[in-house]
Amino acid sequence: MSRRAPPRVVDQPPRRVRAGSDSEPEPLTAGAPAGRSTP
Repeated sequence: MSRRAPPRVVDQPPRRVRAGSDSEPEPLTAGAPAGRSTP
């Protein structure tokens, strides 16, 4: 199970990991800072 988890996160949302927040997917990709959490 743990082997299938990493590939999925790295294959689909690579920008999420770069932002530094797994909680906010789209907000961070839109260009918002990793320190702010706005809708």
